[in-house]
Amino acid sequence: MADNEKAILKVGYNCNNNCLICHASGNRFHKSLNTEEIIDKISLCRKRGINFVLLSGGEPTIRKDLPVIAEFIKKKGMFWGLITNARMLSYEDYVKKLIGLNLRYVYASFYSYDKNIHNTMTGANSFEQSLKGIKNAASDKNIELIVNIPLTGININNLKEMLDMLRKIGVTKIKFSFIELKGNALKNIDRLILPLSKASEDVRDAMLYAEKKGFNVLCSGFPPCLMQGFESNIDDFEKQGITCMSEAFENGIFPVDRNDKAKTSRCPGCEKNELCSGIDKNYINLYGDSEIKPISKISNSAFFVLAREISQKELRKTEIKENEILLENKKKLYLFSYKSNDFSKKELEK
Repeated sequence: MADNEKAILKVGYNCNNNCLICHASGNRFHKSLNTEEIIDKISLCRKRGINFVLLSGGEPTIRKDLPVIAEFIKKKGMFWGLITNARMLSYEDYVKKLIGLNLRYVYASFYSYDKNIHNTMTGANSFEQSLKGIKNAASDKNIELIVNIPLTGININNLKEMLDMLRKIGVTKIKFSFIELKGNALKNIDRLILPLSKASEDVRDAMLYAEKKGFNVLCSGFPPCLMQGFESNIDDFEKQGITCMSEAFENGIFPVDRNDKAKTSRCPGCEKNELCSGIDKNYINLYGDSEIKPISKISNSAFFVLAREISQKELRKTEIKENEILLENKKKLYLFSYKSNDFSKKELEK
């Protein structure tokens, strides 16, 4: 197992927000796990050599037994993190207690520098608490903090202002996420869903601005063909070391999958195809794939490489292929094969 390997454990689907984009809203009828059930799953992770668990939901911080769960994690010599709206982290003493119990990672979603926009997105009066919670997490060097900025038609025009605000409270790592088209998002398509091509343009501009401000900047939900120049910034479970996951209603821990994403007939031949995990299946079903822009390579450098020396006897049985030539030097025969280097249009422009 890798040293940074992590597992996501969904502990239940209750939440103190009701976000317009919540992808877990359809699971709220499922019963939350009790303390013993969560501890059993953590123990299973430990047996598999996974020493870092990320508690998610719903909202894991509203559980009264969270410190008890954290104490067990620390006792096992493990570390843990939160996927959270950060509201409960606004209580400084609570944050300090969790850090003392080996909290080392916080992935907090935040929607806007504008209070009204943020509260509209969360369906709750959450702005001040979430902002304070993020600030508290950013102030402790023991915590790896990533502020996730889900992109919607409501907040896309104010990204730079939000970056300025987050930088002032000590945030150094952010992620722009194209939202998942499931759960509540499907009830609010007209208000929320951006054309993928439009969102990628705005995000590339915001990422340039973020880098100038000193942020470590990531993005997710975008195919590499729409993020040229920022392909290395594309984030996913693999890059975060997340290999396993368990929903609250599942009786085990399972490898993460990409079943919610797909490639289309436009993808074969793209130079980024092997690096790409595809795009949201529901997006393709709703809007098609016309925005996908495969990156083609151009053969623009050719040379011949010595394949082998052949004898006169062998020559009679040798078929010279289209990409081969035969040369004679000092009565010896040599077969050369044609090779080429392919460069993308972007590489040629450089």
